[in-house]
Amino acid sequence: MKAEIKIDPDCITPHAVIYAATIDEEVQRILKIFTDEGGPLSATSDDRIYLVEPEDVLLLRVEGGKTQIVTKNRTLQSPRRLYELHDALGRDFVRISKSAVVNLNACESMEATWGGMMRLYLKNGESEYISRHYLPAFKKRLGL
Repeated sequence: MKAEIKIDPDCITPHAVIYAATIDEEVQRILKIFTDEGGPLSATSDDRIYLVEPEDVLLLRVEGGKTQIVTKNRTLQSPRRLYELHDALGRDFVRISKSAVVNLNACESMEATWGGMMRLYLKNGESEYISRHYLPAFKKRLGL
């Protein structure tokens, strides 16, 4: 994809134009980045609704068919799908398995385990496995 920025002193509101032959997955992802307002995620626990800032999210995972948002202090439920939350959270979040996305800023250490997988330890004491399929991309993001 090519990108171009034009500086115009008369421009009051920044805007973007995307030129593409078709609206494919990449175009949709770029459009979402430009139109996403960011802000807190909503999640529930014990019949209460919590607003969670993206920087407070350590881990997203699917357990028992339910999407969980793990923070330092609690684990909350989200009605959104894992990929929707991943898209909403941005570049600090990396997919580590079919059922988990981790905040790179929350990672403390890793160790090799059986079957070519790695176990990732988070700063809050939680741990999650990085599957072989997602390990190369994870290492690349870390510069390894």
